[in-house]
Amino acid sequence: MRGGVVSHHFLARADMPSISNWWGLVLVPALAWFVAGRVLGRGTHNELGDGLIPANIRRALPAFCGALVYGGIFALSFAFAFGVERYLVLAPFAIGVVLPIYRGEYILGFVLGMMFTFGGILPMFFAAVFATFSWLARTLSRSAMRLAGRFKRG
Repeated sequence: MRGGVVSHHFLARADMPSISNWWGLVLVPALAWFVAGRVLGRGTHNELGDGLIPANIRRALPAFCGALVYGGIFALSFAFAFGVERYLVLAPFAIGVVLPIYRGEYILGFVLGMMFTFGGILPMFFAAVFATFSWLARTLSRSAMRLAGRFKRG
């Protein structure tokens, strides 16, 4: 027996406050509900893709599946001590510059992929860090490109 529900201490120090994994029972379904609402709200509701799947879901599905697989590989690597998790934790920073991993489908896939090893809370924290970095990097790079274009013309 493991002694109950796991709690995660801030900075992995026992003298710091902890957050219980019980919060995952509330936060993961709330995240899924929020993301589903955002994805379904994109585009028109009557727009169908090639089949019966609406086009907005069809566009979000590859991002969700990719993040789900990435989170699963990360969790399995950590659980079985493959030794590549130290590289996998840095990869979202590079990926976040190219892809908008701040979008809900990426976050939900990543959290669900990691949930069987880490629970719901720790993956949400990491997803929030990666998403914030991605949003900042993409926003600042677009702004810098626009600014460089103005100076080039003038």
